[in-house]
Amino acid sequence: MPFSLDSADCYAALQAHNSDCDGLFFVGVATTGIYCRPICRARLPQPDRCTFFTSAAQAEKEGYRPCLRCRPELAPDNLRITKNKTRLAAERIRMKLWLHNDTETLANTLGIQAKQLQQIITDEYHVSAMELATTQRLLFAKQLLTDTNLSLDVIASVCGFTDGQQLQDRFATRYRLTPAALRKRRATKQEDTILLRLGYRPPLAWNTLMRFLCSRSNPHLSQIQNGNYLQTIHLDGHTGWIVAKQDTKHHQIHIQVALSLLPCLAKLKIRLRRLFDLDANPAIIDAHLSQDKLLKPFIVNHPGLRIPGTLDIFELGLRTILGQQITVKAATTIFGRFVEAFGKAIETPFLGLDRISPSAVVVADTPLQTLIDIGLTGRRAQTVQCFAQAIATGALQTKLIDREKIIEQLLALPGIGPWTAQYIAIRALGDSNAFPASDLGLLRGLQTEKPAELLQRTEKWQPWRAYAAIHLWHQCSGG
Repeated sequence: MPFSLDSADCYAALQAHNSDCDGLFFVGVATTGIYCRPICRARLPQPDRCTFFTSAAQAEKEGYRPCLRCRPELAPDNLRITKNKTRLAAERIRMKLWLHNDTETLANTLGIQAKQLQQIITDEYHVSAMELATTQRLLFAKQLLTDTNLSLDVIASVCGFTDGQQLQDRFATRYRLTPAALRKRRATKQEDTILLRLGYRPPLAWNTLMRFLCSRSNPHLSQIQNGNYLQTIHLDGHTGWIVAKQDTKHHQIHIQVALSLLPCLAKLKIRLRRLFDLDANPAIIDAHLSQDKLLKPFIVNHPGLRIPGTLDIFELGLRTILGQQITVKAATTIFGRFVEAFGKAIETPFLGLDRISPSAVVVADTPLQTLIDIGLTGRRAQTVQCFAQAIATGALQTKLIDREKIIEQLLALPGIGPWTAQYIAIRALGDSNAFPASDLGLLRGLQTEKPAELLQRTEKWQPWRAYAAIHLWHQCSGG
């Protein structure tokens, strides 16, 4: 069951420092004017001094300031257990689209009316869309001020402020703090990476997640080294790389980001959260799926399994199309040829991590015969090219808030059927209830040959069928 904002329940979670509830609510303490996460280790306030809020933005709207100890900016969001439209609207706001400073532009991007956008955000967060955006800007600035030695003007630019002075003024007004007060580190030279701390709710099956991502990519694009996940990045015209490491003590993923990605850091942050599915609530998901006798032992053995996402819908779609009706190993081989033929070279400090994924524009302009020479059939080559053209031209509207419309657009492309569309929905669109019922591994896992029977079997798994699929695939691979 979803967590309810009942005062008694919230206070009990606060007493227990319950990490399952991290990000599901925040507590404002009347005696200090500070708001905290439920995991905060500060002295427990009396119940009559506590006010509970659904979001950091709501707490700040009521005049509370973020705790410097538990750091609300590091909390996971509640996006995976809210309505799909709310999640996507919040993501777009956090992915820098709010820099337009008007809800009309943002709503048009999402394919809805501005009034609808306001209603979605208000219902979920109890603030306006722009109030939510302002809080996200300030909290992201607070995070960068605390964890990096980037200059005030640079942080202001990254977080959507006109300059350092405007950021300083907003801090003084909202937080009654100067940015300098948050500086823990006073390095004398510029560092060559940026540290991003991304919180999650435990447990997190980190090693399984890394192996899944790398097994379906290419070592020139992503690797596992010493328990860390490495990947090259191409985003908004900027290229670079990341190194991600799990911090089990603090329930965080620490990500070192190349400085070259600084201009798109706000967008990259939320995409990394989706890549690693860090806003999931495993306590709710695992409890729900464990009611099924088939899935229960899988979940007991692998709690906190996440949906492996993607930073690039074209890369994921390309890899998915190449994997139609062949083994993971065979698809990986063909994808490797694509990387060698079309992947742009990049310099990184890591041996062999030296390409970025082929772009939709490049593949769209590639002659069909060249694709066939790589090892594709004529029909598969046509599918790949049509998909690339749809991404490159914007005909496939991946920013729409209605994922069913995106799936319809995918299915309209030649060679893309329900399996491909549903798989893309799971990993690229973040659809927790998508389920490719014609997948051979899933059919075998449930000992049936009919997709219709499989879908009927999965009805009680809703709205978490995608997580069930990940568990079944993991079992198929010998996990």
